[in-house]
Amino acid sequence: MKRPQTAPRTDQHGAQNLSDDQRKWQSVHNGLMAPSGEALKHPAADLLLEFSTDGCPVSTGPKWTKAMLEAALVKGAHPSAIVPEAATQLRAESLEKAEQGFCKLVNWDDIKNDPPPNLKISPIAAVPHKTRGFRMILDLSYGVTIDNERKPSVNEATDSSIAPAHSMAELGSVLPRIIYAVGTAPESKGPILFSKLDIDNAYWRMVVPDDDTWNFAYVLPKASPQEPTVLVIPASLQMGWTDSPAFFCAASETARDVGEALAAKPTGSLAPQFHCAARAPFVR
Repeated sequence: MKRPQTAPRTDQHGAQNLSDDQRKWQSVHNGLMAPSGEALKHPAADLLLEFSTDGCPVSTGPKWTKAMLEAALVKGAHPSAIVPEAATQLRAESLEKAEQGFCKLVNWDDIKNDPPPNLKISPIAAVPHKTRGFRMILDLSYGVTIDNERKPSVNEATDSSIAPAHSMAELGSVLPRIIYAVGTAPESKGPILFSKLDIDNAYWRMVVPDDDTWNFAYVLPKASPQEPTVLVIPASLQMGWTDSPAFFCAASETARDVGEALAAKPTGSLAPQFHCAARAPFVR
């Protein structure tokens, strides 16, 4: 599939400010995460350049047998995703993402005699959402059963040692930081204003290597029984994969660090090119 690509931001002279070691990475990044500017000075810069160029590495255990794949096809989507409203939204989202390069659609009949080695099929679920009907989550905790034996799910078979688990060290510390900031803020400076920023479809912005996309396949609900069985093959991290938070936090925590450093600068001291970087250092 042709993935979305992001050209890294440059300074006013067109320079990327890459170190000699960083220049081994290509100048156009796969997906929508591209470290640049102050993020290239961060300790995680080389790791993020690797993820944005080669993709986030995936290791989900042994190859599935034909029997396991066929059992997963029979299971299909989670019951929550085949109710008419959810199925309609899922089909629309999948077609849109395929057009944008975030996934590809594959007919099972085209690959069933020689499936890709990394192909694993999990049920897609639809969780009610307050603003867009449903949020789609891939149930990678589901393991198929063959001859009364439950096989390991994608999550259970994942080798998490290759994910940057240390990037999640600050999870859970937001509320104490807010309480401290509020408690120590001088009253003389007036009321405290809060804002919350959210990155739309955040996990979809970080890709995985081409050969590893097959690990996250799911069955697209049919509009009619006569339709062929179609698999959706996402190109990106998935909501529901046990290692997605670690890879995403490597990017988001770097953004937080860069944002904190820029926010500490005296008002009016930042050069114009930092104004956008302060909002989103490397994700756009």
